[in-house]
Amino acid sequence: MIVPILRSGLRAQLPRATQLGLRTRSLATVSTDSNFTIPVVDFSKFRKARSLTEKQTTANEIVSAFERVGFIYLSQHGVLPKTVENAFKQSDAFFKLPMEVKANLAWEDPRSNRGYVMPGRERVTQSADPAEIARLRALAPDSKESMEIGRDWDATWSNRWPDTKDAPEFKKTFLSFFQASLSNE
Repeated sequence: MIVPILRSGLRAQLPRATQLGLRTRSLATVSTDSNFTIPVVDFSKFRKARSLTEKQTTANEIVSAFERVGFIYLSQHGVLPKTVENAFKQSDAFFKLPMEVKANLAWEDPRSNRGYVMPGRERVTQSADPAEIARLRALAPDSKESMEIGRDWDATWSNRWPDTKDAPEFKKTFLSFFQASLSNE
């Protein structure tokens, strides 16, 4: 499983980003590094750990990989392949919904980290200056979109679920996925 799972794929997003007038890089211009590897983290070590120290070792491996590369392949996570496949299927269906439907689910507060994030909205920066962030977004907008979901029982920050008429199985699928992930801690 490549984490984060809810991010839509680049191949699927390039045509949509172009339709939205966003600049995209040609895949032909992306440089490659023959030494680059996707970090693979074996999560069974965490699941089978007998001590907090053993769990911390796996947690440190995950954090280190995110800091170095930005994503990981999480193996031996314990979530059934059918559950993962269904999550991808529902994610794909969600990102094919019209922009108006998805835009209604946009973040209400960035601290919540809940809801839809449209292409061009995010920008990785250390700056806290709103003007600088806006300038960087305009200079090189993010070409992906995401739907960010957290604990559904969080009293402070509620998830923003699509209406069942637009995505009938979305909420059920991701609540099940979330529960399957939690049961493997």
